[in-house]
Parts: sequence; structure tokens; C-alpha cells
Amino acid sequence: MRKCLSAITLLGLVACSLSDDIYMEGRTLYFNGEISTEKVREAIELANVQPDGVVALMIDSDSGEYRPAMELGRWLYNNQVHLIVNGTCASACAN
Repeated sequence: MRKCLSAITLLGLVACSLSDDIYMEGRTLYFNGEISTEKVREAIELANVQPDGVVALMIDSDSGEYRPAMELGRWLYNNQVHLIVNGTCASACAN
């Protein structure tokens, strides 16, 4: 029973996200809006449960906190994920 619930939870994370700002389509992770610690954690957690991995991050952000933005940048670099700007990448996003 416990394995079944874990599998259902994992499948839910693979297919969707907890917010409209961060979600997956295929092997692309989408990040829209302000960069915050909570949203960066959500994005990384969502990406880490993808069975086929993530090849690109499509971002549209014009504000946020610089520390979480740097953490997201390190994650991109360490996982060799391509960054695609879809709209704006300003303020913390440009770090």
C-alpha cells in the first residue's frame, strides 16, 4: 500500500506542478514570475523527479531575490540544462 501511494505521488509530480508558474511540458521546465526561495525549490524538486530528466528551462521573470536566482543558475550549470528566455529575464533573473 505504501509503495502504491508513493508511486501515485511521484506520478502526480511528474505530470504537473503545485503552481501555474512552474510546470513541465515534455522535458522542458517552465518558470514564470518572481524568483523566490520557495519557487526555486519547487522547480528543482519538480525537475528532479522527471524520469527522462530536464533538458531546458524556459524562463520569464522580471524580478525576484538574487540568492535563489543564483541557486537556480548553479542547478542549471551542474545539470547541463539549457536556459531559454521566453519574454523577460531581468533583475535577479539576469544574475
